Amino acid sequence: MQKFRLINLFLLLSFTSTFHFPSPPNPDLPHSLLFARHPKPQPGRFNKVQYKNQNLDALSLAKKQNKEITQFTSSSEILQYFISSGGGKANFTTYSSVNFSTMTHRIARTAAFFNHQDKIQPHLKILAATSDPRFALLLTAIGDAVHRNPNHFGCRELSNIMWGVAKLKVTKTNLSDVDSRKFESKQAQKKIIGTSSLHASANTVRSNVLRAITDNSYRKRGGWLDSQRILGSDLLDTFANLALQMVPRFNCQELANVLWATSTSGKSNDELFERILNRLVTAELLLSQPSFSDADQKIKNKQRFESKSFCVKPQEISNSIWALATACHRSPGQIEFVEYIANSMETDNSKFALQFKTQELSNTAWALVTLRNKRIMRTIADTNSPPPSLSEFEKAEDENIRRAIRVVIEVFKPTDAKPQELSNLVWALASSRFGEESESDFIALHSLMDKVALAAMSQLYKFQPQEINNMAWAFARLNHPHPPLFEKIAEHFKKHVNTFSAQDISATVWSFATLKFGDLGMFESAAKMVTEKSVQNFKPQECSNILWSFATMNCLPISLKILDREENEIAAKIKISMDSLDKRDNNNNNNNNVFVNAYAAIANELIKRPYAFKDQELKDVLWSFSKACFRHPTMFRATGTHLLERTVASFSPQCMSNMIWAFAKQVRIAGFGNSNSNSNSNSNDVELRAQIKAGSRSSSGKLGLYEAAHLDFGDILEPLFIMWSKKLSNENLSLYKSQDLSNLLWSYGLFGILHKDVFRKFGNEVQKRMKRVNEEERQAALRMTAPNKLNENYFSCQEIMNTLWSFSTLNFQNECRELFEEATPYINSRINAAMVGKENEQFTSQELANILLSYSVLGLYPELLFKKAWKLLGLEAESVRGSELLSKMSKQTLMSCMQTQLCVKYESGFTLPIPNDVSSCYGVPTLSGSGMQTEIGSYLKKCGFNCVEEWVLAEGDEKNPARNFLSLDLADLENKVGVEVDGPAHYCNIIDDDELEKKKIGKTGDERLDRQQSFTRFENWKDINGGTMMKHRMLNHEGWQVVHIPFYAWNKQMTNSERFEYCADLLESEII
Repeated sequence: MQKFRLINLFLLLSFTSTFHFPSPPNPDLPHSLLFARHPKPQPGRFNKVQYKNQNLDALSLAKKQNKEITQFTSSSEILQYFISSGGGKANFTTYSSVNFSTMTHRIARTAAFFNHQDKIQPHLKILAATSDPRFALLLTAIGDAVHRNPNHFGCRELSNIMWGVAKLKVTKTNLSDVDSRKFESKQAQKKIIGTSSLHASANTVRSNVLRAITDNSYRKRGGWLDSQRILGSDLLDTFANLALQMVPRFNCQELANVLWATSTSGKSNDELFERILNRLVTAELLLSQPSFSDADQKIKNKQRFESKSFCVKPQEISNSIWALATACHRSPGQIEFVEYIANSMETDNSKFALQFKTQELSNTAWALVTLRNKRIMRTIADTNSPPPSLSEFEKAEDENIRRAIRVVIEVFKPTDAKPQELSNLVWALASSRFGEESESDFIALHSLMDKVALAAMSQLYKFQPQEINNMAWAFARLNHPHPPLFEKIAEHFKKHVNTFSAQDISATVWSFATLKFGDLGMFESAAKMVTEKSVQNFKPQECSNILWSFATMNCLPISLKILDREENEIAAKIKISMDSLDKRDNNNNNNNNVFVNAYAAIANELIKRPYAFKDQELKDVLWSFSKACFRHPTMFRATGTHLLERTVASFSPQCMSNMIWAFAKQVRIAGFGNSNSNSNSNSNDVELRAQIKAGSRSSSGKLGLYEAAHLDFGDILEPLFIMWSKKLSNENLSLYKSQDLSNLLWSYGLFGILHKDVFRKFGNEVQKRMKRVNEEERQAALRMTAPNKLNENYFSCQEIMNTLWSFSTLNFQNECRELFEEATPYINSRINAAMVGKENEQFTSQELANILLSYSVLGLYPELLFKKAWKLLGLEAESVRGSELLSKMSKQTLMSCMQTQLCVKYESGFTLPIPNDVSSCYGVPTLSGSGMQTEIGSYLKKCGFNCVEEWVLAEGDEKNPARNFLSLDLADLENKVGVEVDGPAHYCNIIDDDELEKKKIGKTGDERLDRQQSFTRFENWKDINGGTMMKHRMLNHEGWQVVHIPFYAWNKQMTNSERFEYCADLLESEII
């Protein structure tokens, strides 16, 4: 007992003036009150001596004390009032439960709400109040009072104290994560707190406060706060158990407060929630169906409700549904309560809804949509699959939510709303997908969004960063562009970006990118916040969203290959490159440099913690680099290695498509020149990026692409494609968009990898889709209506070209001819529309040229298609000069056309004209032989084969210009015998299961040979690709005998004698 008296004396004389607060300290108390031996009575303050002399009864004393308490305007004054009344003593009995309730509620209200006079943020006032040891003693006094007689606490006292403790966040846990809340709630339900346990927690807090008197370091770090949180949690648990037995005696406001307090503190109790919900929903029935044995209570309830059209007030509805959403509580009672809300808001033409304040409307909408979203998220998490079809109860619940939101849209007044209310409402509207099923709802929704935008613009300076990102996100999600609002947001963002969290930054830039609203300055401001240090605290989703936004809006690094180095040099190159770029481009390119740093920083995070990235997040990072034509071999190699460990079983169709496409695009970028990061190559990089996006051919050819693939990915390339192919061969392709199918096929073709089962399955799916579209177009023509080109079966021009190109380049002809036949009318219809100007999307010259070449590779020549395409290409002109050919057709495209023309000439029953001056205007290909080719030529000459290297069949032949694009590696002109030295780029790598058994080879010790063999291996499991096969046919048509020397066969001949013998045998068996 003596030690508790010491606590009280210490608090009175010194603690309040010397305690070190972790936030701005409470206002100093008057000097006379702190240090006078006997505090003098002050106006408006309670004086214990006076009250004792007045001999008032307990009820009068409690009322007068309550009146005194309500006069105080700060938590510090209330706590000092408590201490001056002897509150620090053990077994303190001066106050009743009503006084404790008023004190707790008043402290929470004064601390948790912003006061324009003191201008202190609420979270700082809450921290100051709860870290005050006098507040700890107030909680101990409440705990002791409950321990002595819990029945003295009525409904109002219980709800007020629970509300105050939750508002002040004085519990063991205050979590926002749904799963953590659920865990805490289950623990609370298992643990029944008795009053003896509560008394023990109170004594622990007192002991810790006493320790703070003598231990200065303990006092400064607030050592008693942990035990205070435990006491707060025990109080809530005890009061929740008491409330469970008293639910019928609570009024609606008190029930709503209990729901709010338990959910906010993570202490929700399913049984308590169900009883409260049943009580709220059936409140009107109390008028005719008594729920209590006490007749007087029934009369009071009738008097309470008889003057109201609804028993539950708007604030109580709003707080209750908010609590359910926060606690993620789902039950039959919750579904019934949602229906009750919808019915209430629709009654009498929404007259009841008009009683809602804007905050209550926005909170109600937010809570209803949150409950729906969490139901879907939990279903997906439980089943690890897309959400199943809705049950009848879920359909009814969704309809009730739509009904309630429809009324909210009708009565909400944006001009009266605060920033948070506007933010919450538009978030709810966007998340609910409201308006998708009804045109009238759609119109009402977007009309309200325009009003919200105007209201937000007038007070945007008041918005918190999270409110701004919610606002932008909602407009983007609803696809509702509002340029004036987004201009204001961009200006605000640039000025205050330092106050935005990573989540706020990512959501805001994602919204701008989704609506294609470009403000380069805003994206630059965001990029500056993504540094090597700051990004360590970014969540993977934030990293991926930021990069996705940069790539989508073409906020690109200035160099294609600034990060293109071997792994052991990557870090040094980044630093050197950044330094050189900063010095070189201080005036023009500093803005672009911030994007380089952002890309590099996020790439490093993916390398360091790949398992933290979800499927879509990982895919978005890879896609962003490739979309920006920005190479990072180290990151892609590390990610590929990670994928082999992780597997891709859970990847969605879009994730699979975009991820594989990103790997392929990285290799394609490598084939375009060498960008010197230490020279002024910005313009070159811009040109290269334009060529890549336009689909131009790689400047280094297929061999360069294959070499880049092995340098980038090494031994992991083939295992990756084997893993991907196993998944794709078992996929339901109806879930894949046409773009996904096209991207996947193109990626396989670029790498020269063929999985026959995958291509067979993909070919059948593409053929079915084209067949359906062809039938739809025929039916539309009969009806004289336009076909639906938003149909998911449609392929864009580029997608058609990529699909056909992949089948032809991998020479997969036996089972794809029907696909090409079905594609013919599909392409014809688009060419017809383009020729009369009805088609918005038209084939580029390169796409048309590649399509014709793909048909030619397979020996298919639909005459009508070829002639229409040829005309559209402009190749029917007599002369290149004076036509548009030179401006719209590249040399690579022309080369494809010449190869097609030669195939048509020899293998079809019709001809295609060529301008006479093609060769003089475009020139002929520049050829250069490989070292292997020169070496083989020298051995063949020693064996008697008289040959020349790189022979063009008809150089300068104006009559047959197509022949200028046909050449031989080694040619015996006299005998018309040619030798083709075929490197890896002439073959396909077949990775079907039956072929994998043939790939068991050991390392040779020759790094170059091992690298080549790792890709193409040996002859018994390789097929020659489409381009090589077509060239062989054309050379035969020209009268040449062609012999092929595979690179793998030559590399087997290790000694000079072996190579000489190989050439001699070749001449004897194949040529002579």
